Amino acid sequence: YDEASGAVVAWHGGSLYVLDLATLAWSTLPGSVPQGESSVWGRFQYVPCEDAFLGVTADPQQNVFLYKK
Repeated sequence: YDEASGAVVAWHGGSLYVLDLATLAWSTLPGSVPQGESSVWGRFQYVPCEDAFLGVTADPQQNVFLYKK
């Protein structure tokens, strides 16, 4: 949940999606992120103090990513 925009954000594939809770419509956020697995189980989190999202793939050879709008 993105506290700044009041929307739900999901990471799937190599894209980030945002759900507008007022309209219940999904849209894609700009930019690219690493390819994600079908379930990330807590490896994708909103960091309020940075107003950013932190993601970690299951591949230990890949870097952690930080997505900031």
